Amino acid sequence: MKAKKCFVCASKSAYCLHRRLTKKLAEEIKKIKAKGKSISKKEQRELKEDITFGMLADAPVVEERILGYIDNLNGFVVINTASAKKAEAFLTLLRKTLGTLSVVPINTNHRPDAVMTNWLKTFSSIPESFEANDECQLEIDNDEKSVVKCKHLDLTSDEIGAHIETGMSVTKLSLTWNDRVSFVLNADLTLKRLEFFETQDDNQDDDDLTTKFEADFMIMHGEITALLKDLISAFGGLSDG
Repeated sequence: MKAKKCFVCASKSAYCLHRRLTKKLAEEIKKIKAKGKSISKKEQRELKEDITFGMLADAPVVEERILGYIDNLNGFVVINTASAKKAEAFLTLLRKTLGTLSVVPINTNHRPDAVMTNWLKTFSSIPESFEANDECQLEIDNDEKSVVKCKHLDLTSDEIGAHIETGMSVTKLSLTWNDRVSFVLNADLTLKRLEFFETQDDNQDDDDLTTKFEADFMIMHGEITALLKDLISAFGGLSDG
């Protein structure tokens, strides 16, 4: 029987060497050249290997974790990262672990940038479950690739309307969903800066951290699932293409 949802944590440990190594290598090369000697590329590679080996014992180890979950019931894979590269690395690891995993980005019948632009052009068209906040980004595909970023601004203002009248489209928009979740929606339907208004009490005892995590995960899973369904509906449903 297939699980309805599965929480996944992908982690990677790496030595934090790059900056120290680059600086140390440059210093050693400078010393060699100060003595009137030349150093070939092969010798530089060997010197770099020697320096790296000497630094490993004291090098701090940085562990990076990416959290996500598979929602088999609703057909979503949700990944907690703002980086497309890290999201793809997460999916690659899942495919290697599971043997196969067919995943495609959410694609809707209506273009998100066109819909969001219309929302700010005619505020009455915003679905009841969503409320525009005070941040957006507008772009126009011209020779200059013009971009206008607005923060802490009344999005009903004439200034926003004027930008839209010039042909600019909304590519990012901060929203609140049902007074329960705030986020920034991008034109590719990725969500950033999610904030959940309902979580478990932060004052619980340390012994209850696992219970708190599980409870918070259940809340966030439920909210994200309902939010994604409302977003897909707002943009005309899932496209068959």
